[in-house]
Amino acid sequence: MKRRAGIIVLLLPLSMACNPGRPTEVEPVNIWSEADNVPRRFASVVFDTLWTYGSVDDTVLQMPGEIVPAPHGGVYVFDLAASRAIHIDDAGRVAWVRGRRGQGPGEFMDVRALSEDRDGGVVLADHTNGRLVRLDPEGNLVQEVPLIIEASYVDGIATVDGGYALYTNGEPSLLIVDEDGEIKARLASPSVEWERLDWMQRTGDAVSWSEDAWVLGFDVGNGWYVIRGDSVAAYPYVEHTSFPVMTVTVVTEGATTTTTRRLPRVPSSGSTLSVKGDTLAVFFEGRSPDRNRMLDLYDLTTGLYIHSVATPGASDVVLAEDGTVYALSRRGGLYPIVTALKPRMGDDS
Repeated sequence: MKRRAGIIVLLLPLSMACNPGRPTEVEPVNIWSEADNVPRRFASVVFDTLWTYGSVDDTVLQMPGEIVPAPHGGVYVFDLAASRAIHIDDAGRVAWVRGRRGQGPGEFMDVRALSEDRDGGVVLADHTNGRLVRLDPEGNLVQEVPLIIEASYVDGIATVDGGYALYTNGEPSLLIVDEDGEIKARLASPSVEWERLDWMQRTGDAVSWSEDAWVLGFDVGNGWYVIRGDSVAAYPYVEHTSFPVMTVTVVTEGATTTTTRRLPRVPSSGSTLSVKGDTLAVFFEGRSPDRNRMLDLYDLTTGLYIHSVATPGASDVVLAEDGTVYALSRRGGLYPIVTALKPRMGDDS
């Protein structure tokens, strides 16, 4: 369900998370039912190009997938085709490349979730190898620990105090593990409706907020959660999107029963999440004319919608932080291109 081919990483100045206007207060709604959309309000943002990386001569980026900002500059990327981690620094240069496909030390099989680590490096959840892999800011292997979990697929990971929060396709799907991969807590499902969802319906993304809190958002479906310890608070997206419907066909031939599941294509909602301070940024596809360009901002302390930002062009994923915009896209060609952009408020803001 997740799409990570073309990516824009939007690093917004904090001023963009303030005005125009006060946050639009949303009446509490059940995220599992239909609800009216809240009109989006777009902040005027201008983007200046700082540098670009990648061309026909580039042999590093093949099929970039998961990506997170690097605290000391640039971005960490995991390349799905090459099974390796890459750090592109704040000058647009490849600082290091680590890993290859395999099951040995420093090798990867299938990484679909990564997070900034507490030391400024990156932690990757390799569910096929069943382990967490930690790399320091220079790309050195710090630790590989087995994941002692009942699930094979880790959909999201967030760094929390003393360990990591995992969002998986197993039961329970919300777990806290320590730095050695041992389970510290199994969190109860947030609601009865959640428990009724097939795992293919509840794909999502996770991101750290603070040492004791993290955020989870549905990739398809209508809402996001703030999780702090055993406390879970749910909030709707500004644009309502329904959960995908599971179509089940049963064919019986004698004693044999075959069940086929089909998930119709639905617009992605919370494709990716990112947090700066107390502001959550959600990249949203949706159905509006601005689909594939919308970054919706929310106040994490209240769950209220603040405003939206339109990215320079259509993209597949958007993440938000401070200072610079890193755009990674394979649209319009065979070769991924990384572009560094500087966002600033427009004259009409």
